[in-house]
Amino acid sequence: MVSDRVCELVELCFTIQGLSLLADVLNAVYRVKKDLGVAERVKEVYMPLVPRLVSVLQRNSLNVRVSDEPFKSFFKTVFSQYLAHVLGSKAGVPGLPRKDISCGCEHCKVLDTFINDMTPETRFKLLVAQRNHLEERLRLGNVADRVTHQTDKRGQPHTLVISKRPEILALYTWEGKRAAAINFLRGVGDDSVLMVIMGERYTDVVNAVEGRRAFSEVPVGVVNRDDNLAGISAGPSTSFASSAVSSGPGATTATTTLAGIKRKRRSTPQNVIDVIDLT
Repeated sequence: MVSDRVCELVELCFTIQGLSLLADVLNAVYRVKKDLGVAERVKEVYMPLVPRLVSVLQRNSLNVRVSDEPFKSFFKTVFSQYLAHVLGSKAGVPGLPRKDISCGCEHCKVLDTFINDMTPETRFKLLVAQRNHLEERLRLGNVADRVTHQTDKRGQPHTLVISKRPEILALYTWEGKRAAAINFLRGVGDDSVLMVIMGERYTDVVNAVEGRRAFSEVPVGVVNRDDNLAGISAGPSTSFASSAVSSGPGATTATTTLAGIKRKRRSTPQNVIDVIDLT
């Protein structure tokens, strides 16, 4: 996975104190799966990576924080794209696609209404034959992607409990999308940390999460390098993610790319990003 490879390389930068190379690693992430739309790329690449990256930063021995460059710029770009393309506007929440599974009986009509609205849960206290009928309609209707069901055996008759899946509520209700956004942002830090990361756009973040105004799209920015971090790097003699296999004139180094491929180079690359392959 991309997140595994990125975190391995970030940890390597910390280990060799090659912190000036971190920007190259993070910039390479922007090139991953560029054939996808922005929202899909945020979901498939950035969202799995962010918590892993935060975990790496929390245990690094050099006291590099999420609000330090180049991570600050990276998280700002990720959050901006998430808010603009995944959270979106309160008025722009998509409607749940209609799916009719009713046979026409009274209980099925109630079930049909539930399947097609955003009520989190419904309960049917019915005799076993009627509960079995509804369970059969759920199976035939192929709605396991939006609801789950179980039988509450307390009391007589038992109760069939049908619940919307959390991911459906998160996708098709503003409350769910807002809660998911807050959870994603807070996974990096509290409000004080987010204020530092987002800078002048923090107010726009609050307005977007509160549903007052959608977050405007911003272009992907190049991750900033931090002079203080660069100052304690291992220096130009240490090639990125590499180990010397021989010495002297014409020596080669084996450079590990994010794709896990060993490449041989005659000299240390002038631009580290040229040898980072996340695709």
